Amino acid sequence: MTLGQRMREARRRAGETNDGVFAGEMGITVATLWAWEADIEEPTQEQLARFAELVGEDAAAFAGAVASEMPQGICRAIDLVPDREQAEVLEEVGLPPELHASAEAWIAFLRLARAAARMSPEAISTLAENAEACVIDAGRTRA
Repeated sequence: MTLGQRMREARRRAGETNDGVFAGEMGITVATLWAWEADIEEPTQEQLARFAELVGEDAAAFAGAVASEMPQGICRAIDLVPDREQAEVLEEVGLPPELHASAEAWIAFLRLARAAARMSPEAISTLAENAEACVIDAGRTRA
């Protein structure tokens, strides 16, 4: 079970089913809570401690989950950027260079792809529609 799954389950066991209220008690946005529970983002140790306190569970159990899920070895973010040959393949399948030119953009894209793999087609459609609406709104505010 991933950290996000453990967090979601602990919150359910504690009866903390209102995402907005719980996120407010955590001092985070609902989007951040959802990102943690979908394993898109990871909370800090301090946030995990607060989470454990709110759900009435041992903080060490969550801290151990983070440590046990950490990959072995060390890699630099630049090592994650596709090399020239890989970049050509990505562009051939329709991924623009903006998605893989920087380590940060590539990592964000990979996290999104991982999360999308666990989503239903309907949830992906809703997410895409919401993203398009945000882009349109952002364009209006710049004009």
